[in-house]
Amino acid sequence: SNFGIVTIESSIDNNEPADHAVRTNSSKNKSTIAYASHIVKLLLVAMTIVFALDTLLFGENENQTINNLNPNTTASNTNVSTSLMKSEVEQRTNVAPINNNDPVTRSSTQPFPSLSELVREKSIIGNVSWLLDFAIIGFPKCATTFLMHYLGKHNNETYMPNAEYCKLSRKKPYKLVNKFYEEIEILADGDKATTGFKCPEDLETEFALDYYHAYFPRTKLIISVRHPVRWLESFYNFRVLKGFHMPPVNELIGACRKDYPYIPFEDMDEALEKNMKVCTSRANFHHSLSRLGKTPMSTRDELKLLRHNMSVVPTKNKVFLMEIRQLDISLEASRSLPEDLQNFLGLKNPFVPLRNYSRHSVDEEDLSRRFIDICDDEYVKARSILVDIGRDAAQWIRDYFIESPDVTVSSKSLFSKLLDDWSIDPCDKQSV
Repeated sequence: SNFGIVTIESSIDNNEPADHAVRTNSSKNKSTIAYASHIVKLLLVAMTIVFALDTLLFGENENQTINNLNPNTTASNTNVSTSLMKSEVEQRTNVAPINNNDPVTRSSTQPFPSLSELVREKSIIGNVSWLLDFAIIGFPKCATTFLMHYLGKHNNETYMPNAEYCKLSRKKPYKLVNKFYEEIEILADGDKATTGFKCPEDLETEFALDYYHAYFPRTKLIISVRHPVRWLESFYNFRVLKGFHMPPVNELIGACRKDYPYIPFEDMDEALEKNMKVCTSRANFHHSLSRLGKTPMSTRDELKLLRHNMSVVPTKNKVFLMEIRQLDISLEASRSLPEDLQNFLGLKNPFVPLRNYSRHSVDEEDLSRRFIDICDDEYVKARSILVDIGRDAAQWIRDYFIESPDVTVSSKSLFSKLLDDWSIDPCDKQSV
């Protein structure tokens, strides 16, 4: 180095031995190295303190949170919604995405392929993306049955079975194809009826979204949500109505099944037989919605609202999102809903106007006694948890999800206003 050269030259000028000059240079180098090492140690200590403060204030860092959202995401990939690798779908479902570049619609002028060209035994081998036009996929006790009836027979322009059909959740997409191929309805003008089905658990089970990605990327998804407190009350009482003896509400706080973030479709263990898949964790509607990959998930603010371990499957599917109070004809937020649904589905004819529907009364005294009133004082803990969930869900839906170009809502400003109630206990404000 220059430092060494100067030292050696100075020694020679002073008639000192050269080896003494080298030893002097070596000693100074050691001092410099020791000083630099000390500085590095100080920097490492400072970085450790900063990291500890960051973790204390904000929890896990962004990459860790992203990895929690999607275990397949690496630390260098901070945007989980950009793409889903083909191998990832194949690994999870043992299927490869089909080439879905054919036209969306089929008619008498564009003949249908034979079923044998689409399905071989239990495998889908052809393009079936044209078969299913829409699906009502969430959430339970969020007016999905009403929507099934409302959309099911629309001037004979639409067709959907009058029952749930949850074959994607159960890893049997070939059965879905077989059924709807056999039930294709052709309209008077020769076009295929706009075809749909209902499965309110598809957002929450482990595999359904993988099949939408692989086989049905053009199927339009209709999703309805509601205040988490009212959702739990409705779901609990529905299970009672169906004859199940439910545990106390405070035993339903947390996940439905320990160490499994999805809603299982089979292998009901003792815990699920007890809670019948009713639990507070299912009220995290925003967690399930985020699996569609419609938002960036690249900022700390968004990721703090999305701490879950479910897979994210970025889909091409268009989404129509509604809050169930938009079915209440006394509210302004319902005024444009029929027209907006018509436009979303691409239908030629308008829907009939919405009408309020009455709930079935329950005469059995025993059943009524086992129903819960979520506003009772004994449920204050569960309500508090659900309100916290509602606050985060409303913020994420409003600030991120409905800003996606793939997501449609009716009367956006009025829809957003309905979400304001989600951060309020409805038992303190009887309007939800």
